[in-house]
Amino acid sequence: MAQKKATCYILNVQHSVSNDLSLALDTLIDDIEDKVLSNRKTDMVSVLLSGTPDTRNVLAEQTPGQYQHITAIYPIAQPNVELLRQLKNVNASKETDPKADVLDAVIIAIQMIVDHCKKLKYTKAITVFTNTVQEIDWLDLDDVADMLRSNDIRLTVVGTDFGMYRSMDCPETIKMNYDNWLELVRKAENESELMSLTEAYELTQMDYAKEVRPTPLYRGYLYLGNPHTSENFLPINIFMYLRTKSIALPRGNKWSAISDGPTHEVVAEQKFVIDKDMSTEQEAGENFIVDEQEIEVSKDELEKAYRFGKTIVKISDEEMELARLKTEKEMTILGFIPADTFPRNYLYSNANIITAGNYCTEESALALRAFAYALYEKGCLALVRYVPKEDGQPRIGVLHPELVVGTEDKPDTLLLQYFNVPFAEDIRDYKFKSFKSPKVNDSKGMELMDNLVDSMNLDKIGKDYLVPESNFNPILWRFNKAIKTRALDPNADIPDIKESARCQFEIAPEFREKATELGEKIASYYNVKKVEQEKEKNKRTFSEMEDEEATHKSNKMDIDDILQLSQQPNESNRVKISPNVPEVAVESVGMITPVEDFRTLLNESSEIDRVVSIMSQMSSIIIRLLETSFGNQNYAKVIQCLTVYRQVAVEKNTVMIYNNHIREVKIWCDPLASKSSPRIELWEKMRKEDLGLITRNECEDGNNTIKEEAIKFWYEDDTPQQETSTNNDQSDNVRFNADDLVINIFTVKIILFINAKIT
Repeated sequence: MAQKKATCYILNVQHSVSNDLSLALDTLIDDIEDKVLSNRKTDMVSVLLSGTPDTRNVLAEQTPGQYQHITAIYPIAQPNVELLRQLKNVNASKETDPKADVLDAVIIAIQMIVDHCKKLKYTKAITVFTNTVQEIDWLDLDDVADMLRSNDIRLTVVGTDFGMYRSMDCPETIKMNYDNWLELVRKAENESELMSLTEAYELTQMDYAKEVRPTPLYRGYLYLGNPHTSENFLPINIFMYLRTKSIALPRGNKWSAISDGPTHEVVAEQKFVIDKDMSTEQEAGENFIVDEQEIEVSKDELEKAYRFGKTIVKISDEEMELARLKTEKEMTILGFIPADTFPRNYLYSNANIITAGNYCTEESALALRAFAYALYEKGCLALVRYVPKEDGQPRIGVLHPELVVGTEDKPDTLLLQYFNVPFAEDIRDYKFKSFKSPKVNDSKGMELMDNLVDSMNLDKIGKDYLVPESNFNPILWRFNKAIKTRALDPNADIPDIKESARCQFEIAPEFREKATELGEKIASYYNVKKVEQEKEKNKRTFSEMEDEEATHKSNKMDIDDILQLSQQPNESNRVKISPNVPEVAVESVGMITPVEDFRTLLNESSEIDRVVSIMSQMSSIIIRLLETSFGNQNYAKVIQCLTVYRQVAVEKNTVMIYNNHIREVKIWCDPLASKSSPRIELWEKMRKEDLGLITRNECEDGNNTIKEEAIKFWYEDDTPQQETSTNNDQSDNVRFNADDLVINIFTVKIILFINAKIT
């Protein structure tokens, strides 16, 4: 469990340790490097050097003349890279330098820990790197042991020459010092220990799982029965903890000293601006900015909006609250499914363990054990609805029982695990092509595959081969090792994968030969060949993209050119929208390219007169464009259609059809009813382009419409009384209603956000 730690390291640097000082420093640095890399502020260290020419420690200042030649090079604090660099430069003392008592250094370390930790809860430890050649004053051994025991400090003594103790010619000084260290460790208790320097170094090269404080992901109830629809349900108080989690490798630029980044302090400044005098004109789906000056606005003046296609839809807080899915924190069992029919690939999330909660703990634990046992005996999984917090997104998951085989000390245990499972829209349906047709009985191929699987049976190697609990990610180890190495020596080589991890990259020699032979037989039987990888296409340069854009623009034709070419009777001059796309027969006027379709149909030769029917199609298309326009989205296309429509009406002497249609469009715009209507924008565009009534001066078939009547069309209600009364009696002839359109827009926004929340 992660908690506060205070560790004091004592390194004997006297001349007698010079031969083993390098290995002792490597062991000490490796241990501190892990603490620096973890960057935990609660994991603090201190380093004392025993046998230095100078003296600098807390007790020497309080008691002059004692605790000499012991230097504290780092107080109890969070370690950093500067400490590691300082340790790299530590050298052994000269033979003529004064000697120091290592036991005095232990007393100083105890005092430093007591002063720093006081009565707070710390994991306290002292690690001593020394030899047993120098003489030590052991008169205070019992007092030192009492101090270690009373302050709950663990003592670890790492000896550079402990191996000589068992030799026949062991010097008396080494034997006496070893026995006294052993006695001190025994009396200090608190799991204190002695070890050799080689053993300590090997421990620093081992991988350890990171210690983390277990925090429940879910604190609540598991409901057997629906608590919302029934009064008969069983709530079980549970905690859910994370068991496995996929961890991505850290990014290297975080640790790089040469990565791109600011060379000074950067202060974030947030500002909201709008374009001043932005034109509302929208031609062919483009906005034109008249003035590029910006006006700064406050955050309170902003409104939420979301893109819907090319349109921005404003959503108020009331609408957001209405569309919000209201849920309650729960884990409710929906039903049970057979475990053997559940697809294994649906379990794509992290594994979580369900345990009893802190309310009615014994009763909850008993209920969970009974429930897990029932699922295990029946071979079933429980399908649950999981909501991790109030108003959170609901999830679908399964409760999966797992039998953990016990040992002589621990009995078998049933664990209840939770996994998220995908909704129907999120299922990843993987399909793999078979070598042979599934209808053909390929007995030889099945036999070869069975032999290949049997040849790779891990029981031949042993149960300890690549056990997940003892095999860690070697890529992560190498990444961390590279950071540690380059931090102390920027010119050092990147370390290679350590030898103990190479087995993860190689096939075990126990079945390499047999598996290789069977693999070659299978490849020969199924004619498996290596597919040469295609060369990757080079990315386009900026100049190439500019050339393509220029070519694309040159292929575009202006609408005036299209109309001019369309009016020519020559069949060879018929307009093609895209020169690279083959011409497709046009059967009716469509909504995508109505102008081109309209011209194409008029230019087609026919035995019967189709002008009236084609113009009726154009009228219907214009009406549909107006009905389906979201805001002013289709206004530009409608203006284009009306322009061509009016020209053709003059040419083909079908003025009556056009004039009746333009009056119907005027009813939709309703310019005389409300000047604030958004449809006034279309009406103003029509007047600007002079798309009103066709008079007798423009065409002989002008339907007796005079110029004064055409002017009156823009400013007054020119609808005849009889026609008006007919429209009042038959309201179905009026196709458009502004209020209905606003209501429909609001309804569409609500439906879109409800669907988004459900998804």
